[in-house]
Amino acid sequence: MTERAAHATIGRTMDASARRVHAERARRRLPRQLRSRKITARIAGLVGTAGVAAAALAIALMVMPARSRSGEAALATTPTPTPHPKAKPHKAPGPTKAQLEQRSAAVAVLHAQGYAPVKLNDYDVKTRMHVLVGRRPDGARQAFFFVLTHYIGHDTLTPSAHIKVVGHRLRGVTLAYRTYGPDDAACCPRGPRTTVRFDWDGTRLVTTGVIPPSSARLHTG
Repeated sequence: MTERAAHATIGRTMDASARRVHAERARRRLPRQLRSRKITARIAGLVGTAGVAAAALAIALMVMPARSRSGEAALATTPTPTPHPKAKPHKAPGPTKAQLEQRSAAVAVLHAQGYAPVKLNDYDVKTRMHVLVGRRPDGARQAFFFVLTHYIGHDTLTPSAHIKVVGHRLRGVTLAYRTYGPDDAACCPRGPRTTVRFDWDGTRLVTTGVIPPSSARLHTG
């Protein structure tokens, strides 16, 4: 074998060995590349997931303040209800000074005849005809009638043990008389009650109903 042929043989042998070594190295490097690709893919997935989470968090942070601000704005624009003042109870107007003076003049008429008024409220200032029930020191009672400021008389010629005003009209009143039973004490008549109307017709006092006799109205025992 010539020297050139020997060199050629050696070169081919070295090339074949070099290719085998390169192939072996390439075979060994392939799994590392695959592993690197898998790691890279995992990292990319994690980065993608983190990106989605970060985007969701950013949206939430943007939405939540907006809602909070809208709630605050709604509260700020909602008018505060104004409390309604409590309605004061209606108070009926009382008698005028002139009406009180008129009633005082009627009381003076009772006093002049030896009576004191049982109830001042019996004198209704809103009507034209007025009444006051007077009581003597011994307890006997009579009703005194007035038209405006004028005294027009009383109910009966004789007093009664118990008289009560039970009704008012513009020109009249209704009185109730308690009568005595057979065994009633002088202080306390417990017999039937009789009501009688008294009306002013413009010239005289007109009665409707029957006034009980004096023996039934006043204890005589």
